[in-house]
Amino acid sequence: MTEKDIFNASCGAMEDGTSRALVMVETKEFIVTNETEKILTEFSCDNPVVNIHRGFAQTIIDLTFEDSEDYDFVHIFKALKEFTNPNNSVGELAKSIPTIQVTVIPKGLMGDYFVSGLHASWCAMPSEAGGDINTIRFIFQNEYLHCFKTNDNWEDVNDDI
Repeated sequence: MTEKDIFNASCGAMEDGTSRALVMVETKEFIVTNETEKILTEFSCDNPVVNIHRGFAQTIIDLTFEDSEDYDFVHIFKALKEFTNPNNSVGELAKSIPTIQVTVIPKGLMGDYFVSGLHASWCAMPSEAGGDINTIRFIFQNEYLHCFKTNDNWEDVNDDI
């Protein structure tokens, strides 16, 4: 199973229109002094249609919801907006590192593989030019997004590429 196979299994909708993936969006704080993490918000949803595109330096994950009033869209957007404010910026003597983590689990692969990325930038946008806002786009530097196989060793699939 390659990274591209996992991306393809995650993207788009099934014949009945439902998403091909489960998604988890978390805001976290990594505590530098004791190397622990504190989850600030955590959302799991199975309704956004996922699109993943890996470029040379960055990977984009789009989560497209039915509309801007979708329950999950509203709550994820609100949490991201609250998280990305100046008070949560990293300072020179930071004791913690704020981060956004997105995990995508393809339903068709029975939980055997997943995609996970840290330190995302994000924006809300329309899925079609001139349309209403219904998509949350996450942008990751490639070194912070990987595919994994869920076995005892949490094997990084990127090593196979």
